[in-house]
Amino acid sequence: KQDLLDVPVGPDLVDRLETVHTVLYLLFNEGYYSTHDSELIRRNLCSEAIRLTTLICNHPTCGRPTTRALLALMSFHAARFDARVDDRGEIVLLEEQDRSLWDGAQIAQGLRLLEQASQSNEVSAYHLEAAIAAHHCTANNFHDTDWQGILNLYDLLIGLKPSPVYQLNRAIVLAKVKGPVAGIEEVEQLQDEGSLKDYHLLDATLGQLHVDAGDTASAREAFLRARSKTSSAKEHALLDRKLESLN
Repeated sequence: KQDLLDVPVGPDLVDRLETVHTVLYLLFNEGYYSTHDSELIRRNLCSEAIRLTTLICNHPTCGRPTTRALLALMSFHAARFDARVDDRGEIVLLEEQDRSLWDGAQIAQGLRLLEQASQSNEVSAYHLEAAIAAHHCTANNFHDTDWQGILNLYDLLIGLKPSPVYQLNRAIVLAKVKGPVAGIEEVEQLQDEGSLKDYHLLDATLGQLHVDAGDTASAREAFLRARSKTSSAKEHALLDRKLESLN
């Protein structure tokens, strides 16, 4: 029987590698969207995920297009580390980030990896997520982002791998393309389905869309619901700022 530490071949490699990709993706996400109450980003986890994914990319058998797409995705996200928190360690949303703080070398690496990952017929969720991140990283500013291009990618992503979180992200982008009311309708549909009923970012998203639509009463209710669903001090501080802005 093959040892679990041996590199498998053929179909066994694909199955085993997919599991490894998932673990590394989860490791990076725990660092990038830390569940730790006092830490927004745990860079040590992200760095370890990038290091391990790089090792796999450099392996002659395991360095497949999906692996490179995953590493490209990590590179794009890691490029924005310094802009995601302010001097007090508080959350800075994408729209408000100082893009001069983004790491150009990391973005360039992500673009190279994504190009390499695209030189085959293989398309994974990591390819599409990385392409979405590339749109954000290469836009001159938030408002000039190619929102329609990102919306098209989310449609492909949801078709490939249905997920309520992807649908929530798509609703945010839809609001940029068609206006906040269209986004609210999509989020409220997700809310009715109940799959994200405990997910504070659904309510936070709904709150911001109501702000954009000029409905401060509904925005306040949504932000308060979001606040009750997270124990993160950083998230509380952000939501408190949102609530204060309604006054």
